[in-house]
Amino acid sequence: MSAATATAPVEDESLGALSQLLLECFRRIHQNFCIKLHESYENPEPYLLQLLDEDLQEFAQITDQYPWVFENPSEWEMLCINLQTMLSDLRALHEQAIASTHQGHMPIVH
Repeated sequence: MSAATATAPVEDESLGALSQLLLECFRRIHQNFCIKLHESYENPEPYLLQLLDEDLQEFAQITDQYPWVFENPSEWEMLCINLQTMLSDLRALHEQAIASTHQGHMPIVH
């Protein structure tokens, strides 16, 4: 028995455990973004919405790179669709917040 053959099951188990951990992280982070987006509707602060948009965009890009983590491809596809929908909603909310504060213009501070 070669060393490569002897260690293969351990590597498979490690990869499986890593995949499961990543999957749980993706789910937890997605849930946190859902909560933050819902909270944003209560207090739509343009600067915080912009930061949330940047974070959500980064998470969407990372999600696109790891479809293999998801045991069910339809879960990955649904997550990607949800993230794009959330980004769209967030950007619309950001535009509304900008329009409602200072009529879309930043105040001049003297």
